[in-house]
Amino acid sequence: MLKSNLFVQFEPLTHNYICGNKVLVGVTTLLKKHNLSPNYAGISEDVLDKAAQDGTAVHELLENYDNGKCALTNDIISGYTKVMQDYPKVLASEYLVSDNNLVASKIDKVLADYSLIDIKTTSTIHTSSVEWQLSIYAYLFELQTGFKVPALYCLHYDKKKGKFKMHEVRRLQDKMIEELFAAEAEGRIYCPVRENMLLKIFNDDELAHFVENETKIAELQETVKTLTSLQEMMKERLIEYMQSNAIKSMESDILKITYVEPTERRSIDSARLKKEMPDIAAQYEKVSKVKSSIRISLK
Repeated sequence: MLKSNLFVQFEPLTHNYICGNKVLVGVTTLLKKHNLSPNYAGISEDVLDKAAQDGTAVHELLENYDNGKCALTNDIISGYTKVMQDYPKVLASEYLVSDNNLVASKIDKVLADYSLIDIKTTSTIHTSSVEWQLSIYAYLFELQTGFKVPALYCLHYDKKKGKFKMHEVRRLQDKMIEELFAAEAEGRIYCPVRENMLLKIFNDDELAHFVENETKIAELQETVKTLTSLQEMMKERLIEYMQSNAIKSMESDILKITYVEPTERRSIDSARLKKEMPDIAAQYEKVSKVKSSIRISLK
């Protein structure tokens, strides 16, 4: 069972976290101060205020629902319950975590297996910022409770479509969180070399989109790999059937399938040629220029 933090008090009027006579920094404020949150420069205050109010309303509605204080059901709650049925039940909402010294915050949702959820209502998910936010939550949660966090999720509510979608979030190394906390304690801006180099090329939002796109590409490639494997198995069944029944062509309203007779393909064993007849191989060697590129690996 989760026990509340007895050392830190949240003051709703000032939105401050108080530990004894010390004001702790909230995670949102921490990320903004160290340039790890989305940059909303150029967006009017009215638009930002309206978005913040809408986001708060959704958070409060879902908190009341999970705490049994919401008797009515609307489209938002219906969409929320539909997504959440595939995950462990909600153990706590707005669960306060802290190191009781420097940082404190409230986690939107703690699930029964101790996975953590942060709810976003922005039009775009800023992946890098969400990774930082949830990774800090996980670090503080494990420090405070001793329970291991198995997974991190961002539950995104698309206001235009009126739909929720769950996204699993990569957890950053604890070392990075500790380095950020150390920078805050020492009064300097956190700027790891690896992130700083990328931020010299991209701004915060561009970097977030770059990482998000690369992640989506990897997910799609894995999906294509799985679908291709399944499709090849079905093609083998088609070939066997068409061969057995001497069928050259089949059609449906959508597809036309043509049987292709087996053939022989001839090619040069270039490796053997280079080994046994290097002089001749050199005479027919073709050199092509390959432009520079980068190799990206997801961690």
